[in-house]
Amino acid sequence: MLLNIEAAKRGVDIIRVWIFNKDALAGYKDVIERQKQADIQTYVATPDQIPSDFLEDYMVVDERVLVKLELTLHGQSKAELISINPIEVDKALSNFDGILRYATPFDTFFAINT
Repeated sequence: MLLNIEAAKRGVDIIRVWIFNKDALAGYKDVIERQKQADIQTYVATPDQIPSDFLEDYMVVDERVLVKLELTLHGQSKAELISINPIEVDKALSNFDGILRYATPFDTFFAINT
């Protein structure tokens, strides 16, 4: 997470969506807030707000590289999959646009839920 803040300070545009249940989001509030203060566009959502086919852990870099995190059933990191396949990258970008339609800006979410 510190890498995101360092990248934002160098002028890299970052949009981050945190998807956890409300209790977990409350536990991460300070971390999420630090990212927002570093000019990272920060949104939050709960899993029940997002269509299940959008619930993946991934990032897209420069709209060209897709990095997906594969998790075990217990939520542990199992593998990191990297793709430069334009079809896979475009699908992830499209899904991310969908997620943003359901997500709430950090300030709004925590104003309502605390």
